[in-house]
Amino acid sequence: MHIKVTKSMFIDAFKAMRPENFSYDALSAMFDYFDDFSSAENDVELDVIAICCEYAEYDSIEDYNHQHETEFESSDELEQHCTVIEIDDNRFVAGEF
Repeated sequence: MHIKVTKSMFIDAFKAMRPENFSYDALSAMFDYFDDFSSAENDVELDVIAICCEYAEYDSIEDYNHQHETEFESSDELEQHCTVIEIDDNRFVAGEF
């Protein structure tokens, strides 16, 4: 049995299970990314814990570099190594690699 998850349901699931993990803006951007990726042939399962383990939110590329001891110049450069979901001009969610 499958249920089509709305953006509101997606955000509510995170706020119920992991309320401090991602900002509202990050969750909104992540939903849009997963929704675009999902199709009839390629369902995406909503697993809050797995997503929290696989992705993290960053305020800037400097924040990412500081936390990972890397020296990426931009999120575009980082995107060559992992999934990057843009939130705004500075903030993004990155897949942990």
